Amino acid sequence: MPVPIATLLTPVATSLTISMLRLAQEKGIPLLEKLLSEPGAYLSRVGDLVLWNGEKGSSVVAGLQAVGENQTRILSTVAAIENAQLTTNIALGSIHTLSMASLGIASLTGGMMVWRLQAIQKRLDHIKSILQETHALVRAGIDANLTVAVQKLGAFDNNQDQSEAKDARDKAQYVAAVYGRLASDEAMEKSPKLAALNYATRCYCLALLTEFRARLLLNDTGELANRYMAEKPRLEHIAGVTFTRTIAGKPEAFLAHAMRHHGVTLNLMTELYQHAQRLSAFTETPIRNSTDLFEYVWDRGISGRTFLPWPFGAGPEELAINLKYTMACFEDIGRVEALYLHGQAARNSAVPFKDLQEQVKAAEEKVQTPVESPTITKIPSEEIFAYAMPQPQSQQNARSN
Repeated sequence: MPVPIATLLTPVATSLTISMLRLAQEKGIPLLEKLLSEPGAYLSRVGDLVLWNGEKGSSVVAGLQAVGENQTRILSTVAAIENAQLTTNIALGSIHTLSMASLGIASLTGGMMVWRLQAIQKRLDHIKSILQETHALVRAGIDANLTVAVQKLGAFDNNQDQSEAKDARDKAQYVAAVYGRLASDEAMEKSPKLAALNYATRCYCLALLTEFRARLLLNDTGELANRYMAEKPRLEHIAGVTFTRTIAGKPEAFLAHAMRHHGVTLNLMTELYQHAQRLSAFTETPIRNSTDLFEYVWDRGISGRTFLPWPFGAGPEELAINLKYTMACFEDIGRVEALYLHGQAARNSAVPFKDLQEQVKAAEEKVQTPVESPTITKIPSEEIFAYAMPQPQSQQNARSN
């Protein structure tokens, strides 16, 4: 029998730290003790995972799951990203809303991956003139390989035939090689085209998500780790180029008063810079909180409300679109890293990813089902909740003795 995860789900409705403390108290996991004994440590988010960062390194302590993925959201954030709205969660900010996939391993099933593939195909129709000579290669790759990989993953979800997962893994790895090269080539251009870079990166990340999930379902965590480490330099290079092309060198422009109308806040920019730090896209100074970012930008000058001409070249509308490209890039890459971390957690705890996924899906269905009992909290659609990850075997053994 697998070690059960925390099925008493905790809505993430306040700060991430407070939500994790509440989860620790409810389930009696070691996180609370760590927080009290190591005040200098902090929590961070990578994709759908919450990491504990202390003096001895980091470890995964909780997972996040969004209730209620839908095709409309996917289309707006993939096929028409320029027009996507920045909605904010009080604990997690805005960046996760621009990802192809909503938070949680239950959102990576084959059926939902098909929605993402369809959205990418629609996106291609919008920007094919920008892709020019690569258009034929991109279309061929989408139709012939990524489609098959996603369909095979969906078939495995339905029939549990391992040959389907293996086919999905192999097809997706090939597609990742193709689109990884396309994204890397675009990133190395003197003036990369953001729309083309965004498109190729999303195809690349969708292929990696498909491949990595297939490996997790096959319990192939060792090779998953090797594959992630092989792709990590390319992912970080793409993230760095995107950040440099859009934000680096002019962070003060995004904190100007005019950007408020586009949903840009100090907290959003702080979140963005923290992701940039993790991806090695920003290394000038540590950004631990909004105060650090404000002090970093202060010397550059922050423009308040003014009737003078806009001083930053590109107008607020263009900057807002560039910001969305960067948010999407960082979050999609974060989802890829999160699957790698899921693999590490599965290996350390001896709880297969497949078992964890089934428990999370069952818990998600439970909170979406109307009930009469006042002891169960109904979580609205698209709300985010947290669950405790299975602990490493050493901690499980220590608690049982």
